[in-house]
Amino acid sequence: MVRQRDVSLRAERVELDLGQRTAAADGDVVLENKDGELRAPTIFINFYTQRGVIVRGNLVVRTPGGTNFYFRGQRIEKVGENHYLILDGWYSTCDCGQEEADWYIEAEEIDVTLDGYAIVRRGRLYTGGLAVAYLPFGVVPAKITRQTGFLSPQMGWASDDGYHFGIPFFWAIDDHVDATLYSDYYEKRGLKEGFEYRYALTRGTRGQVDVDYIDDRLYGERRWALSQEHRQNLYRRLSVRSKTNVVSDNDYVNDFPSDITGRYDRFLRSDFMMTNLWQNASANANVQYFDDLAREDNSYTWQKLPELRLDAVSQRIAGLPLAWRLATIATNFDRPKIDPTERIVDLVQRDGEPFLFMTTGRRVDFLPEVAAPISFNRYAFLRPAFELHETLYDLPDRTENDRYPARHLYTARADLFTRTERVFPVTAPIVKGVKHTVEPGARYEYRPPATEQQEELPIFDGDDRIARSNLVTYYLANRLWLRMLPPRSRLRTTQKLVDLEVSQSYDIHESERELEDDEDERRPLGPVHGELRSVYTAGMWLNKIVLRSGLDYNTYRDEVQGFNVLTSLGTVTNDALGAEYRFSRDEEGYREIEYLSGLARYTLFDFLTLSYLARYSYTDSDFIEQLYGVEFHSAQNCWNLILQAEQRSIPENETVYKLTVDLTGLVTAGTAF
Repeated sequence: MVRQRDVSLRAERVELDLGQRTAAADGDVVLENKDGELRAPTIFINFYTQRGVIVRGNLVVRTPGGTNFYFRGQRIEKVGENHYLILDGWYSTCDCGQEEADWYIEAEEIDVTLDGYAIVRRGRLYTGGLAVAYLPFGVVPAKITRQTGFLSPQMGWASDDGYHFGIPFFWAIDDHVDATLYSDYYEKRGLKEGFEYRYALTRGTRGQVDVDYIDDRLYGERRWALSQEHRQNLYRRLSVRSKTNVVSDNDYVNDFPSDITGRYDRFLRSDFMMTNLWQNASANANVQYFDDLAREDNSYTWQKLPELRLDAVSQRIAGLPLAWRLATIATNFDRPKIDPTERIVDLVQRDGEPFLFMTTGRRVDFLPEVAAPISFNRYAFLRPAFELHETLYDLPDRTENDRYPARHLYTARADLFTRTERVFPVTAPIVKGVKHTVEPGARYEYRPPATEQQEELPIFDGDDRIARSNLVTYYLANRLWLRMLPPRSRLRTTQKLVDLEVSQSYDIHESERELEDDEDERRPLGPVHGELRSVYTAGMWLNKIVLRSGLDYNTYRDEVQGFNVLTSLGTVTNDALGAEYRFSRDEEGYREIEYLSGLARYTLFDFLTLSYLARYSYTDSDFIEQLYGVEFHSAQNCWNLILQAEQRSIPENETVYKLTVDLTGLVTAGTAF
């Protein structure tokens, strides 16, 4: 073997000329470096000039993404360190020989540079062993890293859009910045342009900007969308995060759901947050802007410009068995207009004077808490706590006498629980033990009524009206833990397998409430609430199991008030099976929400993948959304063909068909031809 830096040469016979720095090798010759490998029966190379001649050679270019490039030639001339000239050659990305390849290119000359491009002259494209195209000149990728080029073409049809076709273009600007340019044609709407700009300047600085624009013939207007996300670590533990979502009209997210998030949301949210962390505290400054997609005029929507928050985590008080923590929140609310329906309410309350509803205002909340955690010989644990809730307002819309209202509340609570556990040894390849933990406990919470105080307060959001509380909650929790020793590892890990908790609350205020009439009755017992959580992850074929479920049972009506369950299975081959069911009733017992969602993805025979996603609404007696997918894969990992059909009824009935072609090495993400 001969080695020079990261280049190695192996053969049955090697002749070296140290003076000329040349090598001639015969018999199973292998010339290799980290980016590729060349095999041939005979080779001659000059290590000084990096030039040489290879007879009947085979060249492989490796990539981190798993796609390898294969070249073959009757004569291969090495004209540089990573530069080869292949005569009477062959090229493909199929991990097989020429006879089995799904596609390949034959050419009289292929000029290839590792981590660069291969220039093909006088070539022919073969698929299934048949010549389908003549290539007098072409460029194919041989890059190890990202590169500029066209991505997979996409085509489809939708009932609202007509036919759709587009070929994205990927632009590798430099090692830390890239972009994707879109030019999509919609039969009924016209040409839609898009631009994605991504950057990762440092380990703590990254982001993305997306812009889309269309002169929509169907809509009759120029429409656009802008989204942006940025994260940056400014200094030590000081960081900023911003996210912007803006659209030209409220229907944009429904017509082009892939351009911006929020298709089923009422509000589009944009915010800017600055955070600083200390050892025992954190500070946040957050500006939030909400775009109400259900209203044409967004002037009636409250914005938080800004919200400041300071949190001090729980800390001991000197040498006392006490701990304290503090949360301080200051919010500036602003909007240009008062809703007409709100003006009617204010008219009744204060002769039209803004009282409950206004255009601007500031609210400051102070929430200090003192707790005294106590352990009774580690058999029982008690945590009594007392929290103040002081709220101050500044309301410029009001008269001077009503401008500065305040609210004074407190909450007293106590948590009492005990815990017992047992470890069961297990002899298995991965699982070495199971720990069962049983935790019964109770919580008491008291907050006095503040009806008279809160009648004078404005209504910015739900925090302006805090309900009284006099609750006793008792629960029983069961938890299972696994002690695991993964394969090829010496470190044992602990993983929670099952978390099951059952609880119920008793409202003392409700038990003492005066009855309004003979038909009225007290109902102090809340619904019996059960919650089950399980997440199991392992490096096996079935590598992830998720189960989450919750149930609320109303003992007075003897019926289930709410129920939800989510379960999913995942494999290392990306096959998946999952389902979600959600049901809830309103306070009167009528069905409010009920739907079933399902997801299935399965690969057949390594060349065909089927997928199905559906959501059925029992309240509407119809499917909200259905997605069918068929993916055809080459057995040699040479190409992919993806067919998708989507039917949806929200916000309107629409059918969409999509076709994606991925010819690996010719048309795929990050490559060019």
